[in-house]
Amino acid sequence: MLDKTLPYKSILMRAEQPLPAAYVAPPPGWHIVPYEAGDETHWAEIETSVDEFEDEFNALTYFTRDYVSLADLLHERCLFAVDEQGHYAGTCTAWFAEKDSEQISSLHWLAVKPEYQHHGLGRALISRVMALFETTSGFPVYLHTQTWSHRAVLLYRQLGFCLLKEERFARYGNDFDEAMAILRPVLSHEQYADLLNSAQ
Repeated sequence: MLDKTLPYKSILMRAEQPLPAAYVAPPPGWHIVPYEAGDETHWAEIETSVDEFEDEFNALTYFTRDYVSLADLLHERCLFAVDEQGHYAGTCTAWFAEKDSEQISSLHWLAVKPEYQHHGLGRALISRVMALFETTSGFPVYLHTQTWSHRAVLLYRQLGFCLLKEERFARYGNDFDEAMAILRPVLSHEQYADLLNSAQ
């Protein structure tokens, strides 16, 4: 879940190249499946469970507005982690955004339901999404996150993403200095130093 005890600041990250050695398969009993018509209800449930939306109605409204008209791309690029009993636990999307009037690769909406976290599903979803970028829109890959998602920031870093000091894309602000000040007491010295030293 999002850590809303912290002040909100925007964080932008970029992965310059794939890191296949960091990719992992889903844990036993789980598999990654693409979006099918109707899966927007699972997406809304997952994203609401981690406090990205106030309720599932707002999540569905967002998904319908921004994604449903591109159903063919969704089937290729929006992924879910599902267990053998058909429980949908997580999602992530290999999408795109605009930067300097050009379309760029952008990782969207990683989320895993709280009861399924800490089992490797998030890493497996990112791994599959990053592999998709290799065969579709390519690298570099950008993402937007925030201080509330500091645990995810560390996971992104392990999979090759670096913080951006000033660069921006789409409509997102870049609060690098303020974000790092907020994260410093939350992270270990080693984690903080790695993020800072890798920043571009």
